[in-house]
Amino acid sequence: VPLGVCSCIAHRVILVFSGSNYFGWGSGFLSLTVWLIILQNILSKMENVHPTDKALKLIILSAALAAFMSSLDGTIVNIALPTISDIFDLPSSSVSWVSTIYLLVMAGSLLIVGKLTDSIGYRKIFLTGFVLFTFGSFACGFFPEITGSFGLLLFSRVIQALGGVMMTIIGPAMLTRYMPGVRRAKGLSVVILFASIGMALGPTLGGLLTD
Repeated sequence: VPLGVCSCIAHRVILVFSGSNYFGWGSGFLSLTVWLIILQNILSKMENVHPTDKALKLIILSAALAAFMSSLDGTIVNIALPTISDIFDLPSSSVSWVSTIYLLVMAGSLLIVGKLTDSIGYRKIFLTGFVLFTFGSFACGFFPEITGSFGLLLFSRVIQALGGVMMTIIGPAMLTRYMPGVRRAKGLSVVILFASIGMALGPTLGGLLTD
């Protein structure tokens, strides 16, 4: 799990400081591969109705990190909107859609993804969410710079939001199903704590990366 966190952080930093070149490609695929290996290991432990204590801790950590990353990307871009406006030579009213469309897609997809989860299952939705979120994050940093298309940036944010909402929904659902009643409240509180930290750190981290 720490390796997956470090790879995600390294991916974002490389995309910012390398000008989104082939190093960004490599870091993006490395981040995705590491997370898939981690999640396959965690979700395989969930097939048992009564996971071990170690598996429960991994489930909490996985759900907490998912909530952290999803919340972080909801606010990290806000401080960079003036810079994005200058790059694309667009008014602030248009650039604000970079932040707004992420929140709109997440809010509009909650019920749909929840229904799909009941039909498809936790494993596929959770893994698909991480794939979409990682690819969307990578696309936000790479494709708009190559093509100079603001619309492509918005489309990348839509993909990112779809992945984010999948992770956000599955996290609490996993805890509700697999955590014992005594530890369920503690697990959910940890997830909410990480989500709040991600939301609070977004503007600060966004400002540092923009500078």
